[in-house]
Amino acid sequence: MTINPTFALRAWSLSGRSIMPGLAVLIMLTLSWQGWTDDQPPQPTTWPPAETFTCETADGVTLAGDFYPAPDTRRLVAPCVVLLHPIGPGKAHASRRDFGLWPEELRKAGFAVITFDFRGYGDSKAIDAEKFWSQHTPRTPNQIKSTKIDNQEFMSRYDWLHLVNDLVAIKVWMNLQNNDRRCHSHALFLIGFEQAALLGTLWMTNELQDAQRPMDVSSVRLGRIDRYEGDDLAGAIWVSMTDRLGMDRVEGALIQRWFSQLRLKPMPLHGVFGENDRPSREFWNWIAGSQRGQEKKREEPILGTTLIEGTSLMGLKLLDHEALQVKTKIIQALKQQAESLNRPWSVHKGNLEPSMVDFRPLGF
Repeated sequence: MTINPTFALRAWSLSGRSIMPGLAVLIMLTLSWQGWTDDQPPQPTTWPPAETFTCETADGVTLAGDFYPAPDTRRLVAPCVVLLHPIGPGKAHASRRDFGLWPEELRKAGFAVITFDFRGYGDSKAIDAEKFWSQHTPRTPNQIKSTKIDNQEFMSRYDWLHLVNDLVAIKVWMNLQNNDRRCHSHALFLIGFEQAALLGTLWMTNELQDAQRPMDVSSVRLGRIDRYEGDDLAGAIWVSMTDRLGMDRVEGALIQRWFSQLRLKPMPLHGVFGENDRPSREFWNWIAGSQRGQEKKREEPILGTTLIEGTSLMGLKLLDHEALQVKTKIIQALKQQAESLNRPWSVHKGNLEPSMVDFRPLGF
């Protein structure tokens, strides 16, 4: 049975007892967390409206996104889910809008949800020309005057790699919302599609080792870094994952290295793909096989897998076919990942300004 924390506190108050504000908050958080363990999280009578937001990357790209906050009683306990829309060749018109009503379904399953457009996609094409071109090399003299970018102009591997900086900016935005007590950014899941899944893996790896992104700035002053921003990562689900960024295939040794680093932190990683989608199936099975030896040493489960039988559909097309129940299966996997999660809300003391990723330690 789910107990409504607001009702519980009101009943206590009517009984003539008084509670200190700090204790009241603790009770609300505890009761709200109990609601998460139920098969169905407590459903409010009204949901907070989705909010459109913008934030700026370290190199001056204005990103547009939508935030689907958890109900007021769960804002400081509900894990956050960031959805990564497809990118790369053939996806020129992709955007966060492609998720349709699915963010609302994820929210009703007990999560706060963030969607956004990667740079050069959807509504994320405006740039601060001075800031952007100080970090990037224009291909033509006239390009330096441009105040917009478009993914169809991305030519090199590095054009695609810089989308990792978008995820850095999104996490900074989430940290600021966390500190305003509007979400819980210390419990973060990602769901990425096709090439965006590989990009998400790269970003997660960077979060676990980037010296520019310590969890607590006080540790830097003491000359050491105890925890990195990646400690907020709780898990990821990759749908129809590929080994490509743009037109380039990323070296297998690099991808193995990234997954090995992610597996050093106990964190569930889950692959979803169609049974007849041979490239995605073989790639995920190869990744799982490459990690199997390390997992035996740590007595941890092999990377999770959801095989969608009888289809060769990929990416968001899997979600479009209700008969396949892919949305339901992803939500079930996500809730499984969150079952053992126990991360209390706290203020973020670092990573409140975006930074540029150094790709050299990542193998580029």
